[in-house]
Amino acid sequence: MSKRYLTDQQKTRIAKQQSKHSDIDEQTKTGLVVARYGKHIDIEDIEQKLHRCYLRQNLGQVAVGDNVLWKPAENNASVVVAIEPRRTSLVRYNKFEGDKLIAANVDQLIIVVAPEPIRSINILDRYLMLAELQHITPIIIFNKIDLLDEATQPVFQNILNYYKTLNYLIINSSTTTHEGLNFLADRLIGKNSIVVGLSGVGKSALVKYFLPEHNIQVGDLSEKSGEGSHTTTRANLYHLPMGGNIIDCPGIRELSFGDLTPQQVVQGFKELRKFAADCQFRDCSHTHEPGCAVLKAIEAGSIDPNRLASFRSIIEQKD
Repeated sequence: MSKRYLTDQQKTRIAKQQSKHSDIDEQTKTGLVVARYGKHIDIEDIEQKLHRCYLRQNLGQVAVGDNVLWKPAENNASVVVAIEPRRTSLVRYNKFEGDKLIAANVDQLIIVVAPEPIRSINILDRYLMLAELQHITPIIIFNKIDLLDEATQPVFQNILNYYKTLNYLIINSSTTTHEGLNFLADRLIGKNSIVVGLSGVGKSALVKYFLPEHNIQVGDLSEKSGEGSHTTTRANLYHLPMGGNIIDCPGIRELSFGDLTPQQVVQGFKELRKFAADCQFRDCSHTHEPGCAVLKAIEAGSIDPNRLASFRSIIEQKD
């Protein structure tokens, strides 16, 4: 990998940070967050050397993908003193603990689903909503297609065909047969991508395929629960040999959205958003109101009823 040199834009940002923070001086360096461990993070300097750093208090949330300013010190006492402005922020909404920053400066959300566990299909709409609301390009990976047979293949294909009508890119893949992996590789080049999905859908296996030299753990589904185990316990950023970066993060068993209003949630559903603009009432909940254009579209067959069910489950905060 080539060295990461400071651009003029980065130098300008650092100068602005220096005007705000008296502890930023000529010893301050830039770095990229590649892993997070509670109060510590691993950052990569411009020569791609790793450094374990503390976080200065009151910095706010720091995540993998963040560009930061840090000051080196001996005995593992280096410290991050500032966070550079983010292009994008991938946030997981949480009504109990507050919104949690998952990753920063992400270009693509690689959403992995699979025939097993079946809940990975059910949670797909929630990941797509995350991408839409946070302006991150989603790519749907239907993984483990080698598990399909003549009976199950058309069932899943029928489900995914609707998402194709919404112009979402869907890639069928298998780390066993290698189907679809070259096509996926082409779409990772030059991008910052994060791999998300339920535990057990094969996220880490996909990352390991592109990074065989790294010690990435891969787990199996539990025979008892049918769910995957958390083989990835923290988010990690890796450089891809063909260019670009990929972030592997722990599987998420539940994905809630705090106290978003129906008007906010509908913005995360492409087709609902289009019809909602024609509703009679601006604060329409799209459940019972007269003049609701979304309900009319459902009756006309223009919207998949399953998508409306996903929308309603989110606003009702049901799993």
